[in-house]
Amino acid sequence: MSQINLTDIEKLLLSVNAIAEKYNKVAQQTGVNFNIFNVLNIRSQEVKHSVFIAELLNPKGRHGYGERFLELFLEEIALPENKENLKNASIEVEKYACEYGRIDIYISFPDNKNIIIENKIYAGDQHEQMRRYYNFQKEAHLIYLTLDGKEPTEESLLNHKETKETVIIKPTLLSYKEHIKNWLEKCLKEAVDKPFIRENIAQYLNIVKELTHQSIFNEMANEITKQILQNKEFINSAQIIHNHWYEVMAEIITEIKNEIKPIEIPLPKENNKIIIDYEFEGSNYNKLSIGIRHEKVDNFISEQSFKELQEKLNLEYKNNYPNEWICYGYLKEWESVDWCDVAEFSKKLKIKLEEIGKAIQTS
Repeated sequence: MSQINLTDIEKLLLSVNAIAEKYNKVAQQTGVNFNIFNVLNIRSQEVKHSVFIAELLNPKGRHGYGERFLELFLEEIALPENKENLKNASIEVEKYACEYGRIDIYISFPDNKNIIIENKIYAGDQHEQMRRYYNFQKEAHLIYLTLDGKEPTEESLLNHKETKETVIIKPTLLSYKEHIKNWLEKCLKEAVDKPFIRENIAQYLNIVKELTHQSIFNEMANEITKQILQNKEFINSAQIIHNHWYEVMAEIITEIKNEIKPIEIPLPKENNKIIIDYEFEGSNYNKLSIGIRHEKVDNFISEQSFKELQEKLNLEYKNNYPNEWICYGYLKEWESVDWCDVAEFSKKLKIKLEEIGKAIQTS
């Protein structure tokens, strides 16, 4: 590595700061930071995504465009259907499929050429999940929808029982990054004459772009990258900053952990206690989950109390019994946190922990 030049580092920081200010000003002018899906803290809740998508797909939906949005969706994923089928299609969210589980989005047609959509934002695959949906309706078109179009795990696809079942399941892979974004853009053009519908679709489209790294702030990141590459003296400076940034983040996280301690909640009936806790995920600490867990892995509470606690808390992910983590959710405030204002964020985190504690203790 060449000799460190503090002047170049200072120039790079000033240049990046100027670009960031420009995009922040655009965000202020356009109001892109205000999004009802963020305000209601549902941007990463899969069920809420499924509900919104299903409502657009529904020919009898309140949007008033009949089967047009469904038609555009099928065109986007290359599944043509005749017009009569589309008009009489039925859309269900969280469809109960008996022992096969619950289907995120189920589209049924008069000719029974139905569509099963498994919708994944951040949650992992369940045991034999896609295999169970296949067994529920083998003639249905099986779709696996994720942020980036990845494949389901073998755990989800394979039949782990000792049977003669040898059918290889190959669901259609869809992504929010490409297919849902493209479909929403087409819906947006259709809804040009209905401002309420148009703006709701636009806000949801912005959330999809945020989740798939295609928002205005990703444009900012691209411009910063271009600026560094065009000024060769910045490359070394950027590498130096990068090499030390993880140390900075680790110190910030340590500061939060020293400030905010987990909360212990006694469960007298169980002669046990649970912990309201949080953890940062990923090597770059980009996600923060918060929820309740057992004090010790080998000291589980009863299954009844486990489920009662899940019912009391409005958290996104509820694990099956037994599990160290009973339930948890992701704290959206952390995803856009100002790293310069950790003290302010710590107050919010402490309030969240206390809110969960009050909910648990409410009978």
